[in-house]
Amino acid sequence: MWIDRHFFDTPEIDRTELISLTTAIAGVEAARQLEQRADSNASLTMIDRKSARLLVVDDEPINVEVVTAYLEDAGYEQIVALTDSVQALVALEQQPFDVALLDIMMPRLSGLDMLARMRASQRLQHIPAIVMTAASDRATKRRAIELGAADFLNKPFDPEELLARTENALIRKSHFDRMQSYARELEQQVEQRTAELVSSQMQLVYCLGRAAEYRDNETGMHVLRVGRFSGVIADQLGMGEIAVRQIEMAATLHDIGKLGLPDSILLKPGRLDEDEIEVMRRHALLGREIVSPTGSAPSDAASSPTQPSGFDLLRSFDSPLLKMASTIAATHHERWDGTGYPLGLRGEAIPLTGRIVAVADVYDALSSRRPYKEPFSHQQCLDMLQAGRGTHFDPLVVDAFFARLEDVRSIQARFQDGGSQT
Repeated sequence: MWIDRHFFDTPEIDRTELISLTTAIAGVEAARQLEQRADSNASLTMIDRKSARLLVVDDEPINVEVVTAYLEDAGYEQIVALTDSVQALVALEQQPFDVALLDIMMPRLSGLDMLARMRASQRLQHIPAIVMTAASDRATKRRAIELGAADFLNKPFDPEELLARTENALIRKSHFDRMQSYARELEQQVEQRTAELVSSQMQLVYCLGRAAEYRDNETGMHVLRVGRFSGVIADQLGMGEIAVRQIEMAATLHDIGKLGLPDSILLKPGRLDEDEIEVMRRHALLGREIVSPTGSAPSDAASSPTQPSGFDLLRSFDSPLLKMASTIAATHHERWDGTGYPLGLRGEAIPLTGRIVAVADVYDALSSRRPYKEPFSHQQCLDMLQAGRGTHFDPLVVDAFFARLEDVRSIQARFQDGGSQT
């Protein structure tokens, strides 16, 4: 924050791309892992019959007994056999099953009714269902397929056909379970790498913000405090968690344009003359250009086709965060009454993010020690902000700041000049 020395003489005072990026990164890794596992998937045909859980439902006890006997003779041990379709539906909801063998023609709930209930349940819809029927009409079979039947088993039962169709259904369920496991692993990888990239982005933004402050003899704590103050104000205004996080980060780049100013202006110990003030004020638009995805780097930021500058790398991320940072850099010196710079915007024509950072930046500049001034007391700073309410600052933003003074003081205590973060 650069404040015109005359200031002290007057009483006036939008995680899509990351997710896309991290999804791509994690997707490549997941594809490699899936290729490595492809050979092992051939072993899915070797079903563990002892652990497979089967549900057999038919209102005719003899049919249940026959199917159960065939399955047990083949080595299946975990079989639940029921003649009541309502009880069967309760069992499906309460116990894990790998395959359900359902008769079509049953009282109370038919096999089609059970299929419909299963497909309507997120937990049950992926259990393969084999429809057992003596009916040969196409309409019944077509309706069963529409409801998601995995296979058909004709009555009277053929033992080999029963075992083959049951095993195929188990292979299908095993494939689904494995894909679910892979999907969970991929989701965890995406979350982890998203967190890593967010952390890296935060560090990059913070370092760039500090670079601008160090050239102005200010400390890196200034950019952190301004970011946190801005987040607190945004939260008080009800901007939402994502927007609050974005403005906390974007606000640390509010004075990034100072990187494009000459040392003769930026480091001058005395009062700036009118021409020098005009040069100083250019940092707002310079900042917009530096972090704008379509902007150009300062003329002294050398780059080459094989060695891009840091500004080129920064702009390669067309993100809502950098768009917000560009807006903040350009507008945080605008004033509510239209007398600010660089564009002379007035009132709500000034973006809300710029109005928020204006309050946060001025408060921190007033309350901090600088080579050319001692810090004002907390109460003096508040008095100056109140004096600028409706002229320099958006009244609602000032009110939001005052509503969170306890948080403001906590941030000041945590991020003190001349010390490490506590």
